[in-house]
Amino acid sequence: MNKGHFWIGLVVAFLTIDVICGAVLVFFAHSSPSLGIEKDYQEKAAAWEETARQRAVNERLGWLVDLSIGAPEGALSEAAIEVVVRDADGSEIEGATVQMETYHMARSNDRFTPTLKADGGGAHQGTMRILREGWWQFDFVVTRGGDRFTAEDRRYVEGPRRR
Repeated sequence: MNKGHFWIGLVVAFLTIDVICGAVLVFFAHSSPSLGIEKDYQEKAAAWEETARQRAVNERLGWLVDLSIGAPEGALSEAAIEVVVRDADGSEIEGATVQMETYHMARSNDRFTPTLKADGGGAHQGTMRILREGWWQFDFVVTRGGDRFTAEDRRYVEGPRRR
């Protein structure tokens, strides 16, 4: 083997290693639930004025969202959740529809939208699976008549009990 072949082989080996490393990084970037981007980020950025208007509506309405999360139980680690919407005076708001989207902060690609059912008053109940202990993000959209209120909550949630 002459000297020229050695150097060509070395360059080809380095390029091959570089391509393999790039392919591995692309694979993990697209398959890991830990790596995520904000959903609809481009649309949200383009609609910043609408977001600012919604914040003004939220302040005008003065509503509050109270979230209660029970301890996860059973083989599926399901926890009871209750969402109560209150007006600025602290009274429960009846007749509202509540939608919730939630995700663990370390798994932002795994989003859940639990079904919440109204109890006839201002409370809405449902269940959600809590597979991981840690910080969770909760995003709410509350509608009643022509009013639309949005809120978010970030809190530490206890995980399933280990036996």
